[in-house]
Amino acid sequence: MKQDIFQVDVFTDTPLAGNPAGVVPRADGIDVGAMQGIAKEMNVSETVFIFHKDLPEGCTYRVRFFSPTVEVDYCGHGTIAAAHLLRELEIIPKNIHTIRQAMNRDTWEVSVEGDLNWIRQGPGEFRNGEVDRGELASLLGLDPKFLKEIAWASMGNPVFLCEISNRKALDTLKPNWNGLAQFSRNHEIMGFHCYALEPHDSNNHLTARVFAPAYGVNEDPATGSTTSSLALYLLSKGKVNPRDGILRIEQGVAMGRPSLLYARMAAHPKGSYVEVGGRAVTVLSGLIQL
Repeated sequence: MKQDIFQVDVFTDTPLAGNPAGVVPRADGIDVGAMQGIAKEMNVSETVFIFHKDLPEGCTYRVRFFSPTVEVDYCGHGTIAAAHLLRELEIIPKNIHTIRQAMNRDTWEVSVEGDLNWIRQGPGEFRNGEVDRGELASLLGLDPKFLKEIAWASMGNPVFLCEISNRKALDTLKPNWNGLAQFSRNHEIMGFHCYALEPHDSNNHLTARVFAPAYGVNEDPATGSTTSSLALYLLSKGKVNPRDGILRIEQGVAMGRPSLLYARMAAHPKGSYVEVGGRAVTVLSGLIQL
């Protein structure tokens, strides 16, 4: 059996930048073992499989996300890749500007404004990160004096938000991957969203790096699902001053895959919601033999 498969670079409009996602646009009938095998073969941080049958009420399609080693419940860049590609293939008409995506545990609303895809996520929560600061700094390859603040946050994927005092210290982190993976498992988190309030480009607000070795992704070029948690934390605490209500967040610069993510608060009666937005470009299409 042959299946259409694509690669979409997300949180960029430049091919070979941003965060690549594998996308299988018509995945009905593919079993779990094959999905995990395809994700391993693609060897990008996540591959998204899109289903069009037996949908929950009100949903446009359903997805499952796989890293090269495990299935994950939430993936921001995979969500944008799916919405972008389905419109590009005209599986979803381009005049439909808002869709609802079903996942294993939740649904997300995805809307299009110009060339930006926005994902609404929430409700979110955060609290102080109760961890051994010296141990975490050592695992990140960082002098503890440069680790300013640690917070636990989640909008589905729990993560430690780690504020680094300056951009140079952030860019030169040399993590202990095995140690960080075990630390993640010990604290039941996905990974570490490290950031500095000192961007490379003065048009932006901050720069970030994300590490998730427990999920088979040592470093991620752009991470929508945890950027939402970071944005909620920073905006709620008044740690940044967004322009026109929108944060511009760099990621992937240290990896040579620069990405730009947008984030803004979203009013919602059920709690604190955030929308994360970005651009996308399709860079590869083909057939995979199963």
